[in-house]
Amino acid sequence: MVYVIIGIVMLVILAPIMRIIPSTKQKAAMAKRQIAMKQGIRVAITHIEDPDPDRNKYLSNTGKPLPRKLAVIGYRLPRSRPDNWRESGAVDWCFERRSSSAESKVPWEEAEPINSGLPDSLKTFLSANLSKLPFDCVKVEEKNFILSIYWQEQGEVSELIDFLTTCVGLPLSSGRNDSAIK
Repeated sequence: MVYVIIGIVMLVILAPIMRIIPSTKQKAAMAKRQIAMKQGIRVAITHIEDPDPDRNKYLSNTGKPLPRKLAVIGYRLPRSRPDNWRESGAVDWCFERRSSSAESKVPWEEAEPINSGLPDSLKTFLSANLSKLPFDCVKVEEKNFILSIYWQEQGEVSELIDFLTTCVGLPLSSGRNDSAIK
């Protein structure tokens, strides 16, 4: 009887400790985030409005609409600002994938409002490389010189790092030599 009581006490003590040890999936996600942070990319857990048009996903049992919030991981990389960034303004743009199912290759769509003043080099890069991002990437945007990719960390992080660093290296206007102000 004493051994049974000791065993139960040990289980009560060890259960919370075992629960806080990260799983294999959590360790893999942490490794991806560390790789990105070593490259200077900011990583944050955030919520965005779900771009998936299926509204039935966000209904309660009584039929009441629920907020369309999607929990994702945001990988952000700031862009070097041009010397005259206050006069020229920011080039803000956004692309969303309307469905994140692995089976379907849903194309990226421009989100509203979109700035039509994208430079040709950036347009060409985006049209060629958005489809190469992992299937679970939901949104790619640039606001106020910060490029962000929102995804659910099921693909390879190297593809995102390459996309972010290449995209940030592209000039925001053609024919001008931009020097960085951080």
